[in-house]
Amino acid sequence: MLSPSKSGPAAFLRRLCTGRGLYLLGAGASAGEAPFGSALLRGPLVDFLRHAHSFSATRPEQPPLSRLLLEAGAHLTSFDIDGRTPRPGTEDLTQELLRLMPPNFPRSYLMHKLAEASFRRRASHLPFRFASPSLFMNYNHDGLAGGVIGDMHPVISVHGSIDRWIGAPASLDFILSAGIDYGLAIAADDLLMLEPESYADLDLARRLLSMARFRPEFIAIIGYSFGWTGQRHNDAVSLDCLVDHYREFVGPVFVVDPHPERLEEILSERLHAARILALPARWNLLAHAFLEARAGRLHGRTLNDYCSKLYDAGLGETAYPLPIDRN
Repeated sequence: MLSPSKSGPAAFLRRLCTGRGLYLLGAGASAGEAPFGSALLRGPLVDFLRHAHSFSATRPEQPPLSRLLLEAGAHLTSFDIDGRTPRPGTEDLTQELLRLMPPNFPRSYLMHKLAEASFRRRASHLPFRFASPSLFMNYNHDGLAGGVIGDMHPVISVHGSIDRWIGAPASLDFILSAGIDYGLAIAADDLLMLEPESYADLDLARRLLSMARFRPEFIAIIGYSFGWTGQRHNDAVSLDCLVDHYREFVGPVFVVDPHPERLEEILSERLHAARILALPARWNLLAHAFLEARAGRLHGRTLNDYCSKLYDAGLGETAYPLPIDRN
C-alpha cells in the first residue's frame, strides 16, 4: 500500500508501524483541529472589546502572557473590532482599552479555544494507533493526543494539558461574562503557555525525564519548532535535553514540517551520529493520506502526489477525515 522510499513519507510511515519511536508533537501535529498562529493570539483581544460592558478605571498589571498578546495585537484598530473607523478628528481608543483587559481573561479564553478541539470528531493523531509501542512527548495543550492514543502509548503533556470540559460552549459563555466583568479565571492551571521554558522548572524536568530514559529506534519531530520565535527557542530546555541524551543516537531522526530546513540544520550540527531526514509535509494531510492508503484508496498514487492534490484542493488546514471526492 505504501510505495518504497529511503527517506520519503512512505518510509517514515512504515517506520511508524514497525519501530519503537520517540515522538515530539508540536502545533503542526494538531493542524486543522486546534487553532494556532496570529488568529489565536488576536482572538482574546478582539472578543474582549466586543463583549466588555464596562472598563476598569485603573490599568491592571498584566502577566507575561497578556503582554505577549498585547504586543501581537499592537496593530488592532476599531475597524478590526466592529468594522468601523472613528470619525475624522476622533481618537481611536482601541489600544488604550485593550490595556484595561482583566489579567485572567486572555488565559481563560485561550484555554477554551485550545480545548475546543477535543469536542470535534476529526483526529490527525489516528495514524499513531497503528504505531508500535512508542513514547509521545506532546507540546500541545489541546489534549488531542492523549484522548486518541493515551490508551495505547504513554503520552507526556510536557507543558500541561487543558481539561476537556473547558472546551464546552458553556465555558466560553462564562469566560465572556464573568471573565470580563469580574476578572474570574475559568480554572486553575499549570500550563506553560507561550512562555520560555526554565531550567529551574522541576515539573518540566520531571516530564522530560521520560524522554531521557527512553530508548527509541527512531525519533520523529512533527510540526514542532522547539518554540522558535524568529529570534530564540522558547523551548530551549527541551532542545538541550534531546541533544544531551541523544548525542550518540545513530538512528534516523525525521523532521516532519512544511518547512523543515532550519530545524534539520540545527539537529545535523548537534546530533552528529544521527541521520536527520527532512520531510516537507503537513502532518494533517500526510495523516489523511496514510489512513486512505491503509484503506486501499490511493489507487496507485504516491503519498507525495496525494498530499499535493489535497493541498491544491484547498484542504491544507483541514484534519482527517477530509471532504474529498474519492472517485
